Amino acid sequence: MREKRIYFDHNATSPMSQKVGSEVVHWLSKPMNPSSVHAQGQHAKGIMEQTRDLLGNYINASEADITFMSGGTEANTTVFTKLLDSLSITHCVVGTTEHISVLQAAQNSGVAVSYLPCNQNGQYDSQQLDDLLKEKNCRTLVSLMLANNETGVVQNIKQMTIIAHKHKCVLHTDAAQALGKINVNFKDIGCDIMTLCGHKMGALTGVGALVTKPDIHFAPLIVGGGHEYGRRAGTENILAIASWMSVLKNTQDKELSTYILPFAHVLTIRTYLENELTKRFSNIYIIAQGQDRLPNTILCCFKDYDAMELLILLDIRGVSVSIGAACSSGSTKGSHVLKAMGYSQEVASRTLRISLGPEHRKEDIDIFLGILENIFFKKS
Repeated sequence: MREKRIYFDHNATSPMSQKVGSEVVHWLSKPMNPSSVHAQGQHAKGIMEQTRDLLGNYINASEADITFMSGGTEANTTVFTKLLDSLSITHCVVGTTEHISVLQAAQNSGVAVSYLPCNQNGQYDSQQLDDLLKEKNCRTLVSLMLANNETGVVQNIKQMTIIAHKHKCVLHTDAAQALGKINVNFKDIGCDIMTLCGHKMGALTGVGALVTKPDIHFAPLIVGGGHEYGRRAGTENILAIASWMSVLKNTQDKELSTYILPFAHVLTIRTYLENELTKRFSNIYIIAQGQDRLPNTILCCFKDYDAMELLILLDIRGVSVSIGAACSSGSTKGSHVLKAMGYSQEVASRTLRISLGPEHRKEDIDIFLGILENIFFKKS
């Protein structure tokens, strides 16, 4: 195994930077309960509210409309339970390539569910959504993710929101995978509800957020206290929230009073990797290659190699990749995303996800390509 590993699994979780990590170590020794009235508690509350303010600025939303949660899954579950009740929803429309937490929450919601199909490139069609909402003609919650966690395909949620509002329906977008990788502007997109996740952009695991428009109110999924303005009971994970604050502070350009996307340069690296993969190996193709995708994501089919076998061989040689969504990696059913796009189980079984990070350089790509060549050469 290589002494220094190459981590190509940012879509599972992005590693903390050294600066954020050192701040987390500092906070570990501090007693931080933001509900405590004493000075230490109020210091923790200050960290939490500063994070809420920074996050609001980052996505162009009011900090008062941000509710901290344990992650994207809890946020999505809240949408399909408590928000359905508060908004008098009688029908849901979800995309076929949504995250499993959305698909399962919709199935368990107790209301009728319709599925919006995608094309072979993973894109949803706004006209199909328009036709579906016209046909159903009822109060509907539409849930479509901003960027897919497996393919990286980015949807035009702004256009989908216009269609939903035309039919007096509500639109929720799961932006957990998009946050930090592309520009996420809550007010510009115009959606009613948005799911966010901290560890996809370099914070600790265990913190996410649900963002809602000011006129949307909901009862808490977790009860037992008045935390988060009465929207989510339980002592907040202040250490994870503080790590999110550190990430957001470190993406600020103080001179320009704006935020910097740390993934901005990654598209160049990804393009180089894709070009080299298809040039050096005839048995490889990139899924949804010509589509608008997250700048760091490659879903690559190796026609002559089992994906799990290849993942293990790469892991032994010090390269971390995945075979799709990390939360579904133990499933034997294959990728529901690829199935929805019309791909066979065989293709799914030969597909790896490579998700890059801002720390990667051309040298990392060249090392990876050399390792792949070595694996394929030995097999042949």
